[in-house]
Amino acid sequence: MVIGDGKLVIPVDFTVRRPAPPGPGRPGRDQLTWLQVMRDRTWAALQRRRLQWPPPLVVAASWVGDAGLREQVAIHQQGILLVEGKRTEVFDLPDGSRLHGQAFLPRSDWPWREDLHLPGIRYARLRATSPTYGPVTVVIMDQPGNGRYDLRCRATTIAAPRLIRAWGRRAWG
Repeated sequence: MVIGDGKLVIPVDFTVRRPAPPGPGRPGRDQLTWLQVMRDRTWAALQRRRLQWPPPLVVAASWVGDAGLREQVAIHQQGILLVEGKRTEVFDLPDGSRLHGQAFLPRSDWPWREDLHLPGIRYARLRATSPTYGPVTVVIMDQPGNGRYDLRCRATTIAAPRLIRAWGRRAWG
């Protein structure tokens, strides 16, 4: 899927059988392995067709954040994995404070912004450091009817509205 600015967005969501289901039939794949297979096949198909795409922006559900996929996307495709934040992740902010993921949402002192292309959505873009993933970009969104939630990816210069639009184009809810 391509968004208006020519960025390749690969939405990732699926349901798979458990790795060792009871009863007849062969074992299914675990989610991380299947996700890697789907991502690699999509990327390989684009390369076989000699299509020159910029590095992909992989948009995935929050469970992917713990899977180690962020590094793989960055190394193999020089892309970015954008996931919804988990409440248990820990971050160090540039001012020296340390926050758990759940503490991002209720704060009102973030540098909130509104964008003409995202009517009704307020967002705050933050830089932080994760002990697990290193430098990250956190985008906190306040959306009428959906409340507040946050998106996270490796540190990037991609504008917050662009990340929010990519998130909004994902294949699931």
